[in-house]
Amino acid sequence: MAAVFHAQRSSLYGASGAADERDARFQQLAERYFHALGFAELVTKRFDECPLVAALVQMARVQRVWSRKEERVELYVRPAPPGRASIEASTTLLLGLQAARCLNRDELVAFLRHELMHICDMLDPAFAYEPHPEFGGECDTENDLIRERFRLLWNLFVGGRMRRRGWPLPGAERSRRGLDQAFASWEPKRYEAVLQDLGSRDRCTQRELLELAKDERLTRMIGAGGVRCPLCHFPTRDGVRAWDGEWAPIAQAIHADYPDWTSAQGACVQCADLYRARVCAVR
Repeated sequence: MAAVFHAQRSSLYGASGAADERDARFQQLAERYFHALGFAELVTKRFDECPLVAALVQMARVQRVWSRKEERVELYVRPAPPGRASIEASTTLLLGLQAARCLNRDELVAFLRHELMHICDMLDPAFAYEPHPEFGGECDTENDLIRERFRLLWNLFVGGRMRRRGWPLPGAERSRRGLDQAFASWEPKRYEAVLQDLGSRDRCTQRELLELAKDERLTRMIGAGGVRCPLCHFPTRDGVRAWDGEWAPIAQAIHADYPDWTSAQGACVQCADLYRARVCAVR
């Protein structure tokens, strides 16, 4: 079948007609083989496993993407025009997949199930999904931290329901490493209790996940296990905590301006670099 496909595809390059007509022929060829190889059926069966998707999504489009970061399943909803009650809202799914993903059908099925369960939550009134929620951070850095923790918690909620259905998880979701890093500041007992609770629940709301995602580290300084710099008070993903060697005079310069500051409190990289530049300028 591969040889026949490539022969048919090569013949289209020499076909006459306008460019848009030739592009349409390529699209028709790809669509024909997408069905012949069973991928269309594989995708539509996943819709049947998710009743809300089957009932509420009017159109789905599969699109090739070129990297894992681009892979996604997105929901687009176009509301009915105001005053036009006869026209219903339009709901469309976009499935962006790498061609390599199709080489392992079991992994492809796991990926689609995982993503479509997120779509089910978005369509479920009980989840109360908002496309642009308030994360509650004081700046973009705080919001980024909360957004990432929310993503991981939502994946955990999805993963628990997949396991109870006997569905294998996608390879990227089998590891707890990301969760362990994102929630490293939690007490182990609380962390395990939250993981067990979310992994066993059938109902949850977006707001509940967002509240869990708010990181108490945002209110604490670096030296106290938080992420806020004691000098500028902005949150940071990185911080300087070791002040020996070449950093010793920088620590002295900071202490001269902030007498109550100690090296154990740490500082963000930006503040540390600012004081290092000042020390170097004096020298």
